[in-house]
Amino acid sequence: MGQTSRQVSGSGRPWLGGARPGLRFLIRVAGLLLVLGLGVRLARAEEPPLVILGPATSDSVVLWVQTDRPGPIELRYHQHPRGDRVALASGRARSESHLIERLYLTGLEPGSRYCGTLWFEGRPVPVTFQTVPPEPRDITIAFGSCVYVNDPAIPKGENGGEYEIFDHIARDAPDLMLWLGDNVYYRPGDWDSAEAMRERTRKDRLRLPNLWPLFANTQNYAIWDDHDFGPNNADSSFPQKGEALEVFRQVWPGGTYGQDQIPGAFYRFSWADVDFFMLDDRYYRSKEVMYGPAQMAWLKQQLESSQAPFKMVVGGCQMLNPVAPYEAWAVYPRERQELLDFIEQERIEGVVFLSGDRHCAELIRLHPKGGYPLYEFTSSPLTSSLHAMTDKEKDNPARVPGSWFSDRRNYGLARVSGPSGQRLLTLECKDSKGQLVWTLQLRERDLRFSP
Repeated sequence: MGQTSRQVSGSGRPWLGGARPGLRFLIRVAGLLLVLGLGVRLARAEEPPLVILGPATSDSVVLWVQTDRPGPIELRYHQHPRGDRVALASGRARSESHLIERLYLTGLEPGSRYCGTLWFEGRPVPVTFQTVPPEPRDITIAFGSCVYVNDPAIPKGENGGEYEIFDHIARDAPDLMLWLGDNVYYRPGDWDSAEAMRERTRKDRLRLPNLWPLFANTQNYAIWDDHDFGPNNADSSFPQKGEALEVFRQVWPGGTYGQDQIPGAFYRFSWADVDFFMLDDRYYRSKEVMYGPAQMAWLKQQLESSQAPFKMVVGGCQMLNPVAPYEAWAVYPRERQELLDFIEQERIEGVVFLSGDRHCAELIRLHPKGGYPLYEFTSSPLTSSLHAMTDKEKDNPARVPGSWFSDRRNYGLARVSGPSGQRLLTLECKDSKGQLVWTLQLRERDLRFSP
């Protein structure tokens, strides 16, 4: 495989165009300023303020900040290219809020890009953010899972690496970054308390300066899997699951998680004409179900109400793969078939699945009788260890030939383009060096039922 790209199925061609030149320049400048600022801060034995761009609407954006001490936070920003008006947003990091503050930026223009600088005690962090476009336009969505960061205090058993992958994701200038779970790896003792979970998350992020420009220049949306929920393979019996959910909501910019009387890390959001259904595969997992009746009812209702040409169903574990040597949804065949039957019976079109967990990348394709082809793009790991194919996995009839990749760490891109009614979804698997491994193009009409 190496650095050779290939078309794994369908028509079309690899798209290597990447980011718009102006946006690439902004992100490179932002990254340079962050690195230069880091050198000064380290000399002063100070931690940089961590900044994560979060959910956006057509006229608002959430900006998450964590500092190393209490104090005032100020953001000055303007429309890009430079507008006439410079806006100001301010807040304060407080000890009782774990030095976490959220700035809620409102009154913004739909489908517009902004840039600015966040200041904390004279320490600047450049940011660029955008609002949701009201009409179909070209969109680039990056995604991946399994972010393991080596800890100097643990001399053996560490398996993180290729952290430069985040530099390459940032250079692709995605509009969105989807974190598909295992976004931090709790070690023994971390999952015993909310305080230890928060501290592990903070320390791991501080150890990854490669990650900071991506956090500060892309809208970030996250779900969890077992390692940022609790112990390995943890499920609903985990006694600290309430604390884990509280921490997850604190350490990500957030939005609306779960529903009234239905706690969890699941939610829905939209970007232009694409809908995303972010699932929680841990809070309700048991011996019988992975998502549970309440979340499944929510998902069905949300899919049925969506008019999007592409409906991205996003989960931590594999959902379509029939070969399930580990924790895939195939371990729960009744619940899995329930959703597949619902898609067919209600004629829900445009469904595509994104997943992580597996420490390899692959593309799964199922073609239910009477339906259209269902695809699942599994992207993993970002920095954790790689998984070698087992004998059981070698002859998987549902795997798109040539799509298995575990030579290096990897990430996924989903590019949506084309006019309304003729949208095109281009899926790309890229390695840790930003090289294209394979690509697949799906037309809007490819994911429809026959008349």
